[in-house]
Amino acid sequence: MKFKLLTPFILLGFALACGHKPQSGKINIQIPWPDGPGYKLQFVPVGFTDLRDLTGPDVEFFEKPSITGDEVSQQYRLVGASPVGKFSAISEGNYVPATYESLLLATMYAHIERLNAHLKGLGYGSLISLPRKVGVNPRFRFTEGRNTNNAVYIPDLDGIFVYPYEKSGLPLAFNGGVLAHEYFHAIFHHIFYKHLKPKKNTESLFVAPSNHFNIYASANRPSVCNFTPSFRDSCGKAEDFSNEEVSSVVLGSMNEGLADTWAWIYTDDTDFLIKSFNEERNSLRKLDGDFCNLPTQQGVRDIWAKITRFNDVKCNREKAGEIMGAYRYSYGTNLSRFLISFTKSGKIQRQELAVLILETLKKMIATHRNETKFTLSFDTFINLFLETVRELKKEITPEQCSIYTKIIPEGGAKVCTK
Repeated sequence: MKFKLLTPFILLGFALACGHKPQSGKINIQIPWPDGPGYKLQFVPVGFTDLRDLTGPDVEFFEKPSITGDEVSQQYRLVGASPVGKFSAISEGNYVPATYESLLLATMYAHIERLNAHLKGLGYGSLISLPRKVGVNPRFRFTEGRNTNNAVYIPDLDGIFVYPYEKSGLPLAFNGGVLAHEYFHAIFHHIFYKHLKPKKNTESLFVAPSNHFNIYASANRPSVCNFTPSFRDSCGKAEDFSNEEVSSVVLGSMNEGLADTWAWIYTDDTDFLIKSFNEERNSLRKLDGDFCNLPTQQGVRDIWAKITRFNDVKCNREKAGEIMGAYRYSYGTNLSRFLISFTKSGKIQRQELAVLILETLKKMIATHRNETKFTLSFDTFINLFLETVRELKKEITPEQCSIYTKIIPEGGAKVCTK
């Protein structure tokens, strides 16, 4: 999908930038905004308090940021220039970006502002701090080939970072689903991950080589349902893998799958990623596809030992990040498809699903907060999710029960009908 939005603000490039303060308390900026199945230029209220400095209560921007800090203390700080906005006032309170950067930043601000309001409306506004940090075109690089066409959340900096987009689809900075996906990683970090005690043993929760999450994994992802068994004695057996290693597969998959689900909750779009990555049209990242049962705890442990790629993780640690990321996206997509299908098949609204997810994560951390060793499985989350549905007095339809027993076939029917 070729993105053709440049003309309106390029033609206005000769105009003088507006003053620091808006002409009134209301600011409407023409930005690419969701419209049915696509996006089109619309005037959207944006909460800037200063149009030149691009400041406001919801977002703090960093242009071409870098990281300073100490690896020993693991204290890091974000350093970057403050961008300068340029807009043309075309009528009282209505502005058109005069530069591409201004268009990009105004659009991101509008989405993050609404994601903040959404979280507050759910009763979780105090979970993450404001303003949210957003870095554009970061100077730091993580993985070869990921320096463009990517967006990440970095827990150590508690910020979202958007790299330059060089494809022909919807730029990531304009894609509300992509921003919602990264936004959820912050939610997951603050509501769950940072409260776990064995942090040193759960580093593999994060897609390597550092603590960040990729919206797009370039590795060849395995099938959601079909794995090809392969076993090499030199790489160890199932019991050789630690509880933390097994749990990291589950938690990483949950993080990615729930982030995709959050993107759907925000956009009502199961194809949000395809708008920016057309090559994903027939891939496992589509959220409206079929799903199969997720592996049990022992199943995940067996996969560690029996799948060639996971053998490579054990024997060749330098490949762990890319390989683990690929499998997490596969399991995560399966989880997301389940949650979306479960929601659509019953009397649950998207906003109610958001509450169910947050409440389920609260239950999980209440169980594991003080554990120094833990082993999770996918049915841990699924069963707590169903328990939360019941507690909120949501009716579980026969179709939903069928969906539940499909993803957790071992004992699922008994749990669902009790």
